[in-house]
Amino acid sequence: LLPDGAIVVADLAGTLHTLDPVEGAVRWQYSGNADYFLAGPVTDAGGTIWIGDPLGHVHEVRSTGEGRVLFECPRSLQARPSFSPAGHLHVPGTDGTVYVF
Repeated sequence: LLPDGAIVVADLAGTLHTLDPVEGAVRWQYSGNADYFLAGPVTDAGGTIWIGDPLGHVHEVRSTGEGRVLFECPRSLQARPSFSPAGHLHVPGTDGTVYVF
């Protein structure tokens, strides 16, 4: 969920969809240029969305739908990222490494 209640959904076609919490209409979509997203996204308190893909890319997507690849891991990312109590983003990789940002 985004701070305004919008719902963020990742699909098996490699696209993030943000849905209006009242109308249910799609606000915007972000293509990760990957075949799929396996794990769900996570959002921070400011509304930035984070998700990993099977190509090993960590995507940072603003609440406006504009995104970029933040980091590229050597192997795929198939688990959901999470935040530590200190606010660090933890991204588990299939190479056995947990990447911390």
